[in-house]
Amino acid sequence: MLRKAAAAELDVLRPRNMSEREWQSIEYSHPAWLLERWARQYGEQAALELARTDNDAATTFLRLNPVSRSMDEIVEALRQEGVETRPGRFLKSCRAVATGNVARTEMYRRGEVLIQDEASQMVAHLLDVREGQRVLDLCAAPGNKTAQLAQWAGASGRVVACDLHVHRLKQLLSQGRRANVDRVALNGQRTLPFSATFDRILVDAPCSGTGTLRRNPEIKWRLSAGDIAELAEKQLELLHSASTVLSAGGRIVYSTCSVESEENQEVIERFLRSHSEFRLAPLRAEAGRLEKWFHPAATDLWQQDYLRTWPPRDETDGFFAAVLEKVAGR
Repeated sequence: MLRKAAAAELDVLRPRNMSEREWQSIEYSHPAWLLERWARQYGEQAALELARTDNDAATTFLRLNPVSRSMDEIVEALRQEGVETRPGRFLKSCRAVATGNVARTEMYRRGEVLIQDEASQMVAHLLDVREGQRVLDLCAAPGNKTAQLAQWAGASGRVVACDLHVHRLKQLLSQGRRANVDRVALNGQRTLPFSATFDRILVDAPCSGTGTLRRNPEIKWRLSAGDIAELAEKQLELLHSASTVLSAGGRIVYSTCSVESEENQEVIERFLRSHSEFRLAPLRAEAGRLEKWFHPAATDLWQQDYLRTWPPRDETDGFFAAVLEKVAGR
């Protein structure tokens, strides 16, 4: 009743010459062009649902890093320091913060828990890194995914972490650098300076960030449709560059924290049209392997070609990821 009364009161304030979309822009605190764009992609109801969720507080998720103790022991140690958590919906190694300040805990200072959205945590698992492999993280900063990759590659493997900005590389893995990680400053859109090839490549591409508007509300007011088109071109260039240093039979995971199709599946489709030596590896084929890391609730996520998380449904940021494999002999 109160919500209906508030909506009626707002409607009284609406100028007579204002369009429905312009009024929604005020009501949902989103640019009208972005609401219109989402309505075309996802339908009117889903667009407004996403905008409404963007105005909610984002859940703080933790990635547990059980090096010297079990996950249960980490959870108990956090509790002793006043931080209560609950299980993540999808990943077994993820916890959602219910109460408390994680940044003030000893677990956080020691790097046994890292603050990272649950959707972001999922991406590295798709790469299927194995002991002893050479891994390239092309857009590595701030380094949360790099740390996961280095752990799986082990002492006999090697991870090369790249970023365009030197100052971001200096911050990389500041909570526990690993001996098997090399840091390289470069522009991933240009020819890559590596003589050897890699078994696995992560392209966590710079993007519009429209899947993270709960955490970064200022993005929507700085962004334009032209920016999204420009980013899509840069993302495609990153994939082209990565493809030149991938071993036959190797795997690229492309990901964004965007909900824009232009930056996501359209980039993948454009890449595959010009690279016949690659194929899309549908996620449904990965389900058996991923069961080790994920709760049964993640099953629905694997019944499609791509990983897509949707903030109103999943509580996470909006993420997209695709697995590309280089076919041996092509």
